[in-house]
Amino acid sequence: FHWNTLGRRVVRYGPDDKTRIWSLDAPPDAEPLVLGRGATGQLSDSSFDREGTWVVTSDNDGLALWPLARRLL
Repeated sequence: FHWNTLGRRVVRYGPDDKTRIWSLDAPPDAEPLVLGRGATGQLSDSSFDREGTWVVTSDNDGLALWPLARRLL
């Protein structure tokens, strides 16, 4: 898993080939944002960019970039 630069979001890819983003500002029982498109092969990593406005996921076919709405930051 990876933290964004502000330390308020966590991104993690899972064995189901989906990437999830959790907000530490959300209620404890809040569901994560699930990114379910983009990478087509088995995911191998995910991370935020320095500004926390994009998430990048990688798989055996390449990279996928995910823009994040300002409200998610």
